Amino acid sequence: MFSLVGVMLYNAQYLQLVVGLSALVAAVAMLPVMLAVGAMAVVASVLVRRLGHPVVFGAGAAVAAVGMLAFSRVPIDDGLVLSVTASAFIGAGIAPMMTLATDVVVGSVQPARSGAASALSETASELGAALGIAVLGSIGTVLYRSRMIDGVPADVPAEATETLSSSLGAALGMAEQLPDEIAAHLGDLARSAFVDGLSLGTSVGGCILLAAAIVCPLLLHRGETHTPCAPDLARDSSDA
Repeated sequence: MFSLVGVMLYNAQYLQLVVGLSALVAAVAMLPVMLAVGAMAVVASVLVRRLGHPVVFGAGAAVAAVGMLAFSRVPIDDGLVLSVTASAFIGAGIAPMMTLATDVVVGSVQPARSGAASALSETASELGAALGIAVLGSIGTVLYRSRMIDGVPADVPAEATETLSSSLGAALGMAEQLPDEIAAHLGDLARSAFVDGLSLGTSVGGCILLAAAIVCPLLLHRGETHTPCAPDLARDSSDA
């Protein structure tokens, strides 16, 4: 959720403010992500029966990491296909993990504690989404602001520079009120700064997913090796 919500935050702005799509067309362009999430959520139970939780979680995180790192390379111009394709990979990789996470958490505790475990899983998901917006969004914002402050001409008033460096939407809105030559320069500068921030933020998210691709299978394999076997061993001992 940390990575998925973070990339969705960037993707919506990228499609509308950098690529230049309308809100409706941008929403249509984001449908492949939802379709990938829905499809993989449906087949997640089939995959886990055949491959097991460690493989599904590890492969899902790896696929999502590839998509995230690909998304971090979207250009200022002609990046629509790459952004849509990369986002679909991210959704396809994360969906099985999201679908199966609650089952894993609830299945690791005693039945009497299943309600608390389910609540903890849901809280962790919401916390991950909030942190994705806060952390990945802040990383991109800091770099965007730095690029804008350094690139805005010195003769631009401080108040205008503050507005230009606050967000891409604000910068483009102000640029529309300026002469064409200055507006074009500031618009290109703002888009370039935003894409730089997007690249850094999503690269961080991709690295986190790569770490998850390594750590999750190890932890899940250890859990499947020890936890399910304990009751069986106890019954075998009592029978003997």
